[in-house]
Order: sequence, then C-alpha cells, then structure tokens
Amino acid sequence: HARMEAVAERAARSAERSSLAARMAEAYDGPRAADLFEHLLLIGDINAHAFGKRAGLFPIAAKANHSCSPNCGHSTRVGGEMHYFATCTIEAGDEIVIS
Repeated sequence: HARMEAVAERAARSAERSSLAARMAEAYDGPRAADLFEHLLLIGDINAHAFGKRAGLFPIAAKANHSCSPNCGHSTRVGGEMHYFATCTIEAGDEIVIS
C-alpha cells in the first residue's frame, strides 16, 4: 500500500512539474524552453532532501548511490549541513549507499 502511495505521489509531482514548466516557458519562445525548465525541475525533484519543512539541494549528497537496502542514512542539521551515518557494519571497500 505504501508503495502505491509513493508511486501516486511521484506521478502527481511529475504532472505538477510539467505544468509548472509549461507556465514558466510561456514567457519564452517555444517548446524547447518548456523542456529545459522541466529538466531543471526534475533535477531538483530527484536530488532534493528533506530539511525540516523545506527541501534542500546538496551537490555532494546528490552523487551518493541509491539502494533499496541502504547501509547508511542521512540527516540534515540546522545551518544546512547534511550528515551521513552507518545503519549497519560497513566493511572496507564496501560501497556506501543511501535510500
């Protein structure tokens, strides 16, 4: 059930992103602008991390690989710092992955 809710939320965000990109592009010339705005909004949506009631973009954190079985978690701190912490034993040479 939670997975279906997550899929529905992602679809709603996608539709909202497309609509926002189209509205932003109206001030510019042509569909290419809409494609660029949608791409930029997608980058933000995919790479944003919760930060209280806001979302933040963390360029270094965006490079972390994802796993459905992560070995570390992350948290944001006042001041905008992203911190990672191990959720299990991580051996030397193991890839560090987040959810």
